[in-house]
Parts: sequence; C-alpha cells; structure tokens
Amino acid sequence: MPQSNSSQTIARQWELLKRLPTRRPGMSAGELTSWLKDNGHKVSKRTVERDLNELSRTFAITCNNQAMPYLWYWVKDAHLDLQSVELSDAVSLALAE
Repeated sequence: MPQSNSSQTIARQWELLKRLPTRRPGMSAGELTSWLKDNGHKVSKRTVERDLNELSRTFAITCNNQAMPYLWYWVKDAHLDLQSVELSDAVSLALAE
C-alpha cells in the first residue's frame, strides 16, 4: 500500500476513534461516514464499517448489534486519551510498525 494511502487510512481511523461516543447508544457507521465526509475524508460507509471492525480488534470499542443499524461506542471505563496524541505522532508510530 502506498504511503499516502496508509497515512489517509490512519488519519481517518484516528478521527473515527476520537469521534466515537464514550457510552451507549453509540453512533452508526452511516452517521460516522457523514461526519468524516463533512470533515474532508473521501470514504464509503462500507470502508467505515471495515475500519470499525478492524479498530475493535485493537481498541476498547464495541457495537450494539442487537438493533439496526449497529451503533458503535467505547467500552465502559475504557481509558485512552486520544486528544493528547497528535495525528502526526500516530502516523509515525503506525508507519514505524
């Protein structure tokens, strides 16, 4: 994957993590897609769904899959201060990995 695509993916996923609510009910992939588009990301709802599933393997996020649409949110008592980490730092760490 070219570096520019990796950087765009990391930036988009970082924004998703920061946007997710800290408790139920959560936000749908459609709502998150609209928010990302409003903030300059060219992304499809399916890409956001893939991102959320991938991020849930690493971060303490989950979804309520008992209703449609699925609603994503941070797990209760998850402690992660994303505001203090700059996007450029996150991209550098991901690229170093």
